[in-house]
Amino acid sequence: LKQKIKMEKNTLEIAKQLGITLKRIGTFKGHDGIGINADICLGGKPFAHAFDDARGGEMEINPLDYTKENKKMLAEIEAKLETFPEYKMPLGDSFFMMRDSLSDLVDALVDVHLQKQALKMDEIKGILIEGEGGKIGILSWKGYGNIPQMIGRFGLQQVTEKLLQPAYDKCKAEGKKILNLEYLKGVGVKI
Repeated sequence: LKQKIKMEKNTLEIAKQLGITLKRIGTFKGHDGIGINADICLGGKPFAHAFDDARGGEMEINPLDYTKENKKMLAEIEAKLETFPEYKMPLGDSFFMMRDSLSDLVDALVDVHLQKQALKMDEIKGILIEGEGGKIGILSWKGYGNIPQMIGRFGLQQVTEKLLQPAYDKCKAEGKKILNLEYLKGVGVKI
């Protein structure tokens, strides 16, 4: 897991250096994992499309509209990726050398997108805390439901003053990294 996180961090750094982002990201459950359907952008402008049907084959990456300009941009990105150094990838007790491809960048960017979606769904459950190895814990109040349910039951001021603010203050004093700060601000927690 640590190696995957390190590899993905390296891959995301390469995407950032090249100016590669994704738009119109669609994911779906496939036969062999998560399927991907997304536009690949350079400097915010879509130039290629990525599709992985999650049936065990390679990701398809094609220039948008098959225009000469988009074909050229795709070839240039692939050539730039060849200039980045290889890195060690574990394989059992050994390792092999690997260099990121454009599909690796797309996979890493989709992972970030899915993590953000999951955080968005969890932010109402309590205070989201990042733990060791990037694991996320949720400080919640058993039997009271999620934050909107507690507010509906006891009122915004009561929930903020008696539960959320003291819990936030304690987490902050302990040096914990809180991930849903914007949501907590939105319900009146003083950050």
